Amino acid sequence: TSILQSQYTIFVPQKYRDMLAEARVNLDDATRMVDQPENFWPAINRVREVIQTVKAADVLKVDVAQLENDIAVLERAVNKVTSLKVEDYISVYTFNKVVDSVPFSIHSHETKLSFVTRDNIIGPFTPGETPKEYPIPNSEKYTFSDVDSEGRIYLGTDKDKIYIFDKWIYNIQNIQQVGGWDKALDISIYNSNIYLLGADRRQIYKHRRQSENTYSGRSFVISDTQSKSIIDMDIDGSVWTLSGAGENISTEKILTAPRYERRPITINGLGINTFKNFTPETTKIYTGELYQEVYILADNRIWVFVPGSKRFSDVRFMTYVGQIDVPNIIITDMAVEQDGDVRKIYFGSPKSGIFSTKVTIKDN
Repeated sequence: TSILQSQYTIFVPQKYRDMLAEARVNLDDATRMVDQPENFWPAINRVREVIQTVKAADVLKVDVAQLENDIAVLERAVNKVTSLKVEDYISVYTFNKVVDSVPFSIHSHETKLSFVTRDNIIGPFTPGETPKEYPIPNSEKYTFSDVDSEGRIYLGTDKDKIYIFDKWIYNIQNIQQVGGWDKALDISIYNSNIYLLGADRRQIYKHRRQSENTYSGRSFVISDTQSKSIIDMDIDGSVWTLSGAGENISTEKILTAPRYERRPITINGLGINTFKNFTPETTKIYTGELYQEVYILADNRIWVFVPGSKRFSDVRFMTYVGQIDVPNIIITDMAVEQDGDVRKIYFGSPKSGIFSTKVTIKDN
């Protein structure tokens, strides 16, 4: 043993031990700066630089591995990331043929699921059943969809048409005194009214329902200058928008009654967390009347927030609760069912399949 210890001292230069000792000090400093992103990340990056240097020298492997593990534990604790293991979720549906991962939507209504793919609607069905498929009329291609409080699926196609899928039948929707629907990128439904995100991502159009299959011409939801590109929207009585690019992201509420108001929504408790890699196809916000929390799908994770009030008109901030991470699963859409404090979350994509997990959200 004494010979081995002597060789260890000879073959591992003292500078590497000193570097790891300094890295450990930096990591301890980082634990005291978890609410200071401008200081936390530089401290963590200094530790990582030391790790890479020591790794390149191929020495002190056990110490390096322990330091890497401590960084991972600290980041997950600070980020409030819950990483699901295989036993934490179950498979709901596996696609038996090649289907594009986007556009793709999961819709849930009263324990029944429906999936919308480029070519058809699968379902509605109860998990455990074998669902039927319903091709979109005239070989049109799906571009966006939403579900209303009655379980009807509103579906837009590449031909700038909108259908309602109800009781396994597609019904075409018309506009009074207008030649056709505007080109749009997204749809939200509230009180049977249709809200469309304009093709330039700067305007949201509202169409009031006039009769069973007819809607009025558009009115503008945003009545002033929209400087940021709208990534996604949803409706809970007012209009939520998720805007920005890169790490410069923001949430906002637009109220139109009793007076027009654009209200920035502050995010509390986010700490060192930042959004990255935003793409409109896989970055979505879920705030509708079927949700108590606010969910954001971003960076292939589910981010959970609790609004500051249960009255949509009183919300001025939301509080970060945490993130759900599912290793090796691609998530391009999600849906949530509520039962008291318990949430059943459906998530996944045609490439990975659809899964469900249950979480409890209590006292934030």
